[in-house]
Amino acid sequence: MEDMSADKIFPVDYIKQSRNFIITFLFLVIGFLTIPQLLRFPDSGLDRSWQIGLHMAAISKFQFGTDIIFTFGPLGFLYRPVFCEFNTWIISAAFILFVHCLLIYSITIVMKRFLVHPLDYVMMAIVLILAIPTTHLEYKLLFSISLLLYLANTNKPKTTRCLALISFVSFLIAVVSLLKFTATVISFSMIVFMVVFYFYKKYLSHLCCMLFTYIISLLILLTLTGQKIANFPTYLLNSFEIAKGYNYAMSLSGSGLDVLLGLCIISSSIFLLLNSILKRKTSLIFFLLLNAGFVLVGFKHGFIRHLSGQAQIFFANMLLVFCSFYIIHKDKLTLLPKRLCLVIIYTLIIFMIKGRSHLLLPNALGNLKTASSTLSLITSDSGGRAQILENAKSKIRKDYPLSNETLKHIAEASVDILPVEISLAYAYDLDWSPRPIFQTYSAYTNKLDKLNSQYFESGNAPEILLYALRSIDGRYPLFDTPATFRTILKNYKPLFVDGKFVILKKTNTPNRFSAKTISTIDAEFGKTVSVPKAEDGYLFAKVYMDYNWLGQIMKLAYKPPLVSISLTVEGNTVKRRFIFSTAKNGIFLSQYIDNTEDLFNILNGEVNNNLDTILISTKHQSFYDKNIRIEFFKVPYNVSKSGLPPKNGTN
Repeated sequence: MEDMSADKIFPVDYIKQSRNFIITFLFLVIGFLTIPQLLRFPDSGLDRSWQIGLHMAAISKFQFGTDIIFTFGPLGFLYRPVFCEFNTWIISAAFILFVHCLLIYSITIVMKRFLVHPLDYVMMAIVLILAIPTTHLEYKLLFSISLLLYLANTNKPKTTRCLALISFVSFLIAVVSLLKFTATVISFSMIVFMVVFYFYKKYLSHLCCMLFTYIISLLILLTLTGQKIANFPTYLLNSFEIAKGYNYAMSLSGSGLDVLLGLCIISSSIFLLLNSILKRKTSLIFFLLLNAGFVLVGFKHGFIRHLSGQAQIFFANMLLVFCSFYIIHKDKLTLLPKRLCLVIIYTLIIFMIKGRSHLLLPNALGNLKTASSTLSLITSDSGGRAQILENAKSKIRKDYPLSNETLKHIAEASVDILPVEISLAYAYDLDWSPRPIFQTYSAYTNKLDKLNSQYFESGNAPEILLYALRSIDGRYPLFDTPATFRTILKNYKPLFVDGKFVILKKTNTPNRFSAKTISTIDAEFGKTVSVPKAEDGYLFAKVYMDYNWLGQIMKLAYKPPLVSISLTVEGNTVKRRFIFSTAKNGIFLSQYIDNTEDLFNILNGEVNNNLDTILISTKHQSFYDKNIRIEFFKVPYNVSKSGLPPKNGTN
């Protein structure tokens, strides 16, 4: 009988081409359904404010590490495509679209290169539909980099094409290194691993190619963004300081079930690595070690601000890692690791669907509208774009109206806005002169607080401050940056109250603050401490406390338990979250302040000494040293009084 096999009816090349076409079409559709938002307009609010700040910093070519210290780097404006100015927006939108396409392309190459069961296509499609809209830009780029590095070094690694791909990937690593500091840490772990790998394999040309391209790309990118090369070490050191303080200061607790799943994922990753080492599966070891930083840093990042949805980002990242690992190494995995991968993948899918079920029904119509709006903006003339920007600014001005008196003071003056509302600088076209940590809540450590304080002592300090009473996560605003607050008391004079803001002007003759120690007390957790009265000056207290060895381990591996401070105010108790690192600089204890008028009065030297006691507490004392030292001191008022706080800029 005539052979009627598929190979006879359809040539092998035809079958392969058809399969590749179907894969490409499938992932192009997924790419369109998950296309990221490419156009955001300036607006009020905390998140949009720092996004605007990053774009303004890029436009003004502020030096990161000195002028600006934040969780993002010189390329941080790429993170969100906010239309503050056409050039930074179009670069940001193009970059975000490029990263999205690169991830889809990398996954498509993986699916084409390895023999994949039809059900695996369905699984990967679900994973991408859930993961891509959930994860963040830096993780998309980092995972694409890891896939490309894996493909380059496990398939004909000694070819010229491989070297070209390594050069391209090294450039991308340089880009992501300047995007966000957590991405810098992950990218550095990838470089270290690849250097060790190339050295072990004696691929010296690959090693030189990667390091040379990375360093040259880094230098070029720093130059293009207006950064001084000599300033780069300072940028790294201060970014590390931000990262060091972020762990405690920004932590939020969430579901214990989420944490359990996260620990299971970390444990499973370790098991898969050890199993691969024992069985000498080199390609598996390569993949897992290459992504080790991605997994571990992703876990930390995901569970620090757990309650705000960051854990979902970690789950999305792990879906990408485990699904790709399973598909690539399916034929090399023994039964137990294979089943473990599938259990992790299916569990993560269930968790993701439970929290973000709407992602299973992508908004194709919404994506078309987004694409249309983006194209419309690109093709608009300069007049049309200017009107769009003016409309956005007008909306912010309605959210934060300023009186004519305030506008008169800030018209020709350098200005900074505390604690977070940087969008005002953009909306009112102010001469923005930001303190280094331009979002006050991000000055997580005593060193960062001192950097802001030193800025307000310098010759570059802004002439006018707009100061609002605001913080995040249940903190007390005046405890966020105690050294900075004391410097503002010393160097600025309150003019009047305008809505949510106290308007302050820099004095020509700063007050001469000479601190005088009142008393030093050894306190403990849960022990009430009486607050002394300083009738002739401002009262401050330096609070010295720290983690013990167990707390240091918890801080490194996960996050330490929170500490609270209870303030007794005329018989009533107010409990606030306590960032004890900055408290070493001397927290303000003359008076509890909960409104703008009280803030004005304090800045004007009018204090009612309504604080009676403080009490520091935590639910888990075993992670902290028992001894807490509190040093009370005072500084004289010595201010020129401005009278009662006029409203809305009227005298």
